[in-house]
Amino acid sequence: TRYVKFTPSAAVPTGATIANAQVQLAYKSATAGDQTCWYFEVYNGATLIGTHGSSATPVSCNSTTSYVTDTVSVPEVNTSAIANAVVLKVYMKNSGSRKASFDLVQLDVNYFLD
Repeated sequence: TRYVKFTPSAAVPTGATIANAQVQLAYKSATAGDQTCWYFEVYNGATLIGTHGSSATPVSCNSTTSYVTDTVSVPEVNTSAIANAVVLKVYMKNSGSRKASFDLVQLDVNYFLD
């Protein structure tokens, strides 16, 4: 199993109310025709709090050498404490067992202060 861990640098103020959160990921296959698929897990520090996709049903797949950007809602990121401690573990599989590239991995958190 291959994965990459990302720790976004969210700076959500303590006590903020989270309106929504989403992950954006842009990726491509290094070799045209190779299908690269991905899914991810969301952690609050070391605790798993959400899974989006799986090896059997990935978030998406891309068989081109052009970047594709996916946006996935992460409703489990619902407090400022979670937003500030979130870790994303992204799993990828390439049908040709070759490289894939990331252009963007981003956590967007919309919040408001009471």
